[in-house]
Amino acid sequence: MKIIELTEHQPKFFKPEELEEAIADLICRNYSTYIEIEYPSPKTHKQYKLTAKSYVGFIPLTPDIQILLKPKVPIANLFRMLEYTYNLKSFQLLEGSVNCETIPEFYNRLADILTQKILEQSRKGFYRAYVKNSELLPYVRGKVDFQYQFKHPGTVKLNCEYNQYTADIEENQILLWTLYIIGRSGLCSEQLSTTVRKAYHTLQ
Repeated sequence: MKIIELTEHQPKFFKPEELEEAIADLICRNYSTYIEIEYPSPKTHKQYKLTAKSYVGFIPLTPDIQILLKPKVPIANLFRMLEYTYNLKSFQLLEGSVNCETIPEFYNRLADILTQKILEQSRKGFYRAYVKNSELLPYVRGKVDFQYQFKHPGTVKLNCEYNQYTADIEENQILLWTLYIIGRSGLCSEQLSTTVRKAYHTLQ
């Protein structure tokens, strides 16, 4: 696996034997939005000149060649900035996958952002909605299902159908399950694991 590393707005030169023309054409044709490319000329000293634009991430060129677009700032600082960005339309996931040595750092930052947001939301109150519920009760609540009562004449309790205003809904269940998986992953730092457990119990 060959990984071409480019840092945003910092030109990098490649000799023709280091970068095949077919790969250069692929970059020019499909990824010119993310990378500015100049072909060998007297201006570039007979070399390919690649300059990453204002994008960060991976570009899977071929199964054997990947491009890593690195930010000028450390990854941790980048994610701290992203914490305050909402509806970020410039996020784009390309097809393909790649191995990355910074996965634990990515994972910890994303897990920390999610955990902090959940704790912040807990202080404001979790999203709730009305959910239809059916339950045998010793008292009347909502609407009584008389059909059920006729079919079960020996039942003392009433089968009631009612709407319950609850936070136990799918959206919050997804967050709870995600925190559970993060806590069991073994990838979090000790400090983050403590925060994840706090958020998990708060949401639970």
